[in-house]
Amino acid sequence: MSQIPYMQAVGCLLFASQVSRPDITYAVNMLSRFSKNPGKAHWKAAKRVMRYLKGTLDSQLVYRADLKESNIKGYCDADWAGNIDDRQSTTGYVFLHQSSAVSWATKKQKTVALSSTEAEFMSLTAAIQESVYLKKLEMELNPKIEEAMKIFCDNKGAIQVALNNNYSNRTKHVDIKAKFIRQKIDEEEVTLEYIPTNEMLADVFTKAVSSQKLQYLRNKFGLL
Repeated sequence: MSQIPYMQAVGCLLFASQVSRPDITYAVNMLSRFSKNPGKAHWKAAKRVMRYLKGTLDSQLVYRADLKESNIKGYCDADWAGNIDDRQSTTGYVFLHQSSAVSWATKKQKTVALSSTEAEFMSLTAAIQESVYLKKLEMELNPKIEEAMKIFCDNKGAIQVALNNNYSNRTKHVDIKAKFIRQKIDEEEVTLEYIPTNEMLADVFTKAVSSQKLQYLRNKFGLL
């Protein structure tokens, strides 16, 4: 493995995933976690991502002048304790504008979540932090937009904690994050809405999905 340019390959894939290919973001994020000591299985997985890109070279993000989707909206999700080594969760979010993705990310959470609600709550916090920047950008592009940015979450518990300060013994230690989210809601910068898990567009940023669902999400991201 010392003779194989694994880190260089992952670096190239990271560039592609961050600029124009949200569909490979989760896979590349997983590959980057083994950059210090990759094995043959990791190199094989990296080559599989490359073959996927080669087969979809003509894919590109397409933005349309769709008045119904003129406002930026976000989706956030989390895979609770998905890492079997340290039981840390994965945060994923995506923001759409003009029916296409404009911002997306996959991140390993820094602390271990004690419940799925806490994992989703940390994902919600990361998405709202990104929304603060996107809201300013949106106002520069179209000052007439005064509506709060919608962020969709598929965990009712996390939404209830954010909206009602509904703490319990399992969530009372997330007080600071809850106050931050509550402040953005009170300032009418964001609104939270529930969405069923099967309609969650950020699902592909937290776990591996089937080829059928990947194709469905690619279309939703405007990756045509």
